[in-house]
Amino acid sequence: MSTISGILLFALSKKVTTPLNKLAKVADEIALGNYGKKVKVKSSDYEISALSKSVNSMSSAIEQKIEQTELFTIKWRVV
Repeated sequence: MSTISGILLFALSKKVTTPLNKLAKVADEIALGNYGKKVKVKSSDYEISALSKSVNSMSSAIEQKIEQTELFTIKWRVV
């Protein structure tokens, strides 16, 4: 019985840790300046899905702000 429990626990932990590891890798990429990175995590866990969407939203928002800053800088160089 304990062997079956151990196998089930291992499978469950992989189901949770794999998407979290993907999220961590994308967050690291964003921190390095790769703002276009998006998370491609499909999870039935609400919390992990919500976190994935939040990371993608953050990445898009940062990317947009940088583009706006670059356009503003270009505009003021011309003037």
